[in-house]
Amino acid sequence: MTLEELVHINYDRLNEGDLEIWEYIFNHKKECAGMTIEQCAAMCNVSRTTILRFAKKLNLSGYTEFKYLLKSETAVAENAAGENGIDISQLAHNFIRLLEDLPSRDYQTFNELMDAARRVFLVPSGHTQSVAVMELQNLLTVHTAKTTVVADSRSRRGAMLNTVQPSDLVMFVSQSGENEMLQEIARELKWKKVPIITFTQVKSNPMAQLADLPIYYPVRVFPGIGERGYTSIGSLYVVIEFYLANYINHLNGIPEEKNPA
Repeated sequence: MTLEELVHINYDRLNEGDLEIWEYIFNHKKECAGMTIEQCAAMCNVSRTTILRFAKKLNLSGYTEFKYLLKSETAVAENAAGENGIDISQLAHNFIRLLEDLPSRDYQTFNELMDAARRVFLVPSGHTQSVAVMELQNLLTVHTAKTTVVADSRSRRGAMLNTVQPSDLVMFVSQSGENEMLQEIARELKWKKVPIITFTQVKSNPMAQLADLPIYYPVRVFPGIGERGYTSIGSLYVVIEFYLANYINHLNGIPEEKNPA
């Protein structure tokens, strides 16, 4: 869903100031896509908090998700790669943008949820996500003392729901965040007050909205062979690695380095 569509859907929630913010961003998409929240606020003559509230009124988690959507839409508008197969330079550019963003993310909430967790349950939505979850489990097993359980089948998810406690942590790894079965599980976990972290693509989605900490990764689809598209999945592995690397540093007492966004 595009930002313009989100503005249209949530139009009744927006006040005059919000519409002025959107008008400026809409007319300066390319420039705003490279701005920090402070820079964007300055250009719109509002506070940082006002920009954050505007993003949340669009049912986004915050400025990070807003900025990703803006960057993605700007890239699509500037590149006609879809007509000529997989644009390798655009694929590389997507990774460059991600790597520029990751060091400036706030990892404190992730670290706190991990610290408090007695066990960590990992729930993938499909085959690609299962492969990523296996790597995530390996990192947790090797570098932390956490007990990890992969719930990658109906029976294992059922067993998880029967035993999970508020002292545990459940991580969902999905792409669209729209798997109805996983949404139902997440809603039951919320009822049981079990903390949830989600890894999903950058967009407003039901899974992310149920999470205590929604973590986003960019997904780009290029034309593949015939009618089948080619989906770039490497960003999921990069995002997982950054969060785990920061958590390992946290366990070792190494302070988080903050780089300008």
